[in-house]
Parts: sequence; structure tokens; C-alpha cells
Amino acid sequence: MGWEATKFFFSSPILPRMVLEGNPDVGSPRTSDLQHPGSQGSCILSSGEDVQPGEEPIKYGELIVLGCCEEGGEETEAQRGEVTGPRAHSCYNGCLSSGDKGRRRSRLALNRRPHANGVKPDVMHHISTPLVSKALSNRGQHSISYTLSRSHSVIVEYTHDSDTDMFQIGRSTENMIDFVVTDTSPGGGVAEGPSPQSTISRYACRILCDRRPPYTARIYAAGFDASSNIFLGERAAKWRTPDGLMDGLTTNGVLVMHPAGGFSEDSAPGVWREISVCGNVYTLRDSRSAQQRGKLVENESNVLQDGSLIDLCGQQPWVYVRCGHVHGYHGWGCRQERGPQERECPLCRLVGPYVPLWLGQEAGLCLDPGPPSHAFAPCGHVCSEKTARYWAQTPLPHGTHAFHAACPFCGAWLTGEHGCVRLIFQGPLD
Repeated sequence: MGWEATKFFFSSPILPRMVLEGNPDVGSPRTSDLQHPGSQGSCILSSGEDVQPGEEPIKYGELIVLGCCEEGGEETEAQRGEVTGPRAHSCYNGCLSSGDKGRRRSRLALNRRPHANGVKPDVMHHISTPLVSKALSNRGQHSISYTLSRSHSVIVEYTHDSDTDMFQIGRSTENMIDFVVTDTSPGGGVAEGPSPQSTISRYACRILCDRRPPYTARIYAAGFDASSNIFLGERAAKWRTPDGLMDGLTTNGVLVMHPAGGFSEDSAPGVWREISVCGNVYTLRDSRSAQQRGKLVENESNVLQDGSLIDLCGQQPWVYVRCGHVHGYHGWGCRQERGPQERECPLCRLVGPYVPLWLGQEAGLCLDPGPPSHAFAPCGHVCSEKTARYWAQTPLPHGTHAFHAACPFCGAWLTGEHGCVRLIFQGPLD
């Protein structure tokens, strides 16, 4: 399993795209919807508007997995479908390395279902722990459980929404998951099995699409399990909203980036945001799995646009700073006699600090726009080779009469023979 996060590209047809790119009438449902448990949408889908036999279903959009490109694998007519709006090239060239099979595939078309299966928040209950299992045992009732303490939980019941279709994405192969996803590996394909080390949640996220024009698609963190429940444990990030309701984040988070100015030849990258369980938008946490949430971004919504990027994986790469070998985090190889930070690299057996990698974000400190191929030791900040070597060879005043090279991003004094190390990822190129 590689450290690359699994990302999706959202492509929408021309009709929805004209609305998704900035229609002021498109709103975002907030947790305040709970205050109106009896409210109904303004559009009620009648049975006469269901898809008739032989009729092409309405396509809300398409999710395309971004990963590592493989040779060959031309798209078939069935894979291309009828979407005429812009789309990104599939990094699997339209097919996974082992072929598209059932719900595990390189892309997923979100078509209007024959019958609505969406849900919306309805009633909130404050209950004691002994009642939790009873409340969660009702498979016909969708609910989200927020465990505040051992003696106090809040359960929000959801009710059927005839105006929306729900699509669920995750690592689980259970029937309620519409799109089964696995980790992608740098330089070579996808991990085809639900590895126990995977950081993609079994029920990672859900997308709700309006069944009537403009067919707005909204994304929410977490998906409902086989018992129709979402469970946020005592350690999960969760909080009460100012209006007394509940919201929370999943362990590794669901991140979304919308292209600035829409998806076109003039597009520019947007800002990555985190989406909550209730669909609110927040700035990123200090670290992917931190319990402290970011700041609420009130002028942005969870509405997917043509070209939106979705990230489901929180596995941060770690590096042995003596040799440069990069791994996902693991807890073995400790050398207690040399300190808690000293680990033995499983590939080359060198012993040294084992630290997480952090991208150096201050562009003014970088010499060139080269690829992030090197990291400073011992802090793990990543930048290009020229930038790393320049700062590693630049002594800065230290004390009254000494000079020492330091990381330009955090100020940590550099260690080791060179002060930086070339990153060695476990892929075919190395």
C-alpha cells in the first residue's frame, strides 16, 4: 500500500454544469435543517417522472479516480458514456489494473435512480449509553450517533427524502456502498484489496443529488453502514453548533477542492477544504486526524462543481531522514536505547529519526518550481532539490559567534552530513 491519497475528479454533464458553476440559487443544507423536521422540498417527484423502460437515465455527473497512469487500456464506448461536458483523463486510462469489476472501477456515473433513496435530518435525541444499542438496532431508521461521553450520546434520526438520490463511497464491499475504492500507490496502480492498513474508511462519504433540475450534487463526510447508522466515537472530532445541533468530522477527513473560475482552459486551482458529516465547510485541521476542527467557511458550500477534486485518504508519508526511504506510518523498528525517535529502516537497516513529511508552503523561500524531491533533516519539510541544497549550505547566525544552517520553513537547525536527504519512494522509478 502506498502513501498516495485516493482522489476523485467530479465531472458533470453540460446541463448541470451551467448551474454548478456559480448559480446563486444553489444553496447548501446546514445542520439547521433539523429545526424543521416536517419541512419538505419545493419539488416533489411524481411517479410519472420516474425513468421508463428503455429510457436513458439522467446523469447527474461522474466520479473519476485519480491515481498512477498505466500503459494502454483504451476506453470503451460503455466507459465513455454519453457525458459531453469536460472531463479529466482517467489516470487508469479508463480501467483499473485488474479491470473494472462491478462496483470497483476507475469511474462511477451518478445516474438518477428509479426511486429516490435520499435521507435528511429529522429528530435529535439525547440518550444514555444503555439505550444506544437499542436505537442503533433499527435497520430501517437512518441515524447518526455522536458519543459525547460514556454516559451521554446524541442520536440524530434521518427520514426519507423523496427529492434526492444518495450514493455512498468507501472501502467496504457491502451492498450499501455504490463505489468501492482502494488506496492508490505512487508509480504503479491500485491496491486491489481492502487492506487492514488502509486509511480509506469503509464508509468514507456520501453524495446526495437533487432529482429535479438543476440536479445539484452535495457531498458529506461519512456514509451509512449496514445498519443504516453513522457512528462518531468518543475520540472523533465533534461539537455542538451555535444553534444547539451536532456536527463532526471523520478520522481521516473528506477534503474537497473546487477549481477557481470553473473547470475550463482559464481555470486555476482552488483551496482545499474539509467537509463535515453534516456538509458544512471548514478550513483544514493542523493535521489530518487532529481532534480540533478548522474554522467554519460560511461563504462556501459542499456543492460539487464540474472539476471538483475529492480526497478520501489521510495517510501521511513518513521518512527515515538518514536514508530517505519513505513509508506509511508504522510503530515498529524502535531503538529504545537510542531514544524514542530513533527507528531502524526496514529496507536498508540504517537507524535514525523517523518523522512525518510536510510540504514547505512558503513559495518565496523556494529557488525554483522543481518537484518536491528532497526533505530537510530532521524536521521533514519537503521542497525541490535546488531549494534544499541551497538552504542546507547557507549558514545562519546562531548565538553570538556561531553559524548554522536551518530549515527555512520552520527554523529547525539542520543535522546530518548534508542537512537534507533525497526522498526514495517505493515505486518502479526507484
